Amino acid sequence: MCGQFYISKDVLRTLRNYAPIPEFEQESFDFGNIYPSSKAFCLMKKENAYAITIRQFGIEYANFKKRLINARAETVCEKPMFSYDFTHHRVLVPASAFYEWTPEKEKVTFFEKEENTMFLAGFFHKEQFVLLTTEANDSMKPFHHRMPLIIRKDDVRDWLFDEKRAKELLHRVPGALDHKMSHKQGKLF
Repeated sequence: MCGQFYISKDVLRTLRNYAPIPEFEQESFDFGNIYPSSKAFCLMKKENAYAITIRQFGIEYANFKKRLINARAETVCEKPMFSYDFTHHRVLVPASAFYEWTPEKEKVTFFEKEENTMFLAGFFHKEQFVLLTTEANDSMKPFHHRMPLIIRKDDVRDWLFDEKRAKELLHRVPGALDHKMSHKQGKLF
């Protein structure tokens, strides 16, 4: 489950390839670790163009005791609670890395070796977003059975603007990732 990720200032360079970042958004953003209820950049469509906003990680639904941070890619279209937002409010959240924990509660950092930014797939509801998770790829399986759905840069337009193609991308297994684990990193508990 993706509950934390990291955003470095390198993501600004990547985002500027898609749309201008409003100055007030840059100034109010804290780079670094993103936890549930933190704010993060989101790349989305606005009419026929890309737009960049900042939204809060995790959606607070009525009748839920805690903030929902993930939804399963395999069932997002079938769940009445998610299907409208998936259809109309897809986003990509740029991240430099994301974290998972071993059974011993040691933090493992996952990243793309060749890229400084990866796009985590999600959708938003009002001013909040969730990340979609999928079955783990081979590089993730030793640590967890799920992982964020990562959208390749050449699929960004399809994810945001083409509903049929976005539904196909829900079933793609993300490519291999590098990881690092340091015993000096913080533990979850």
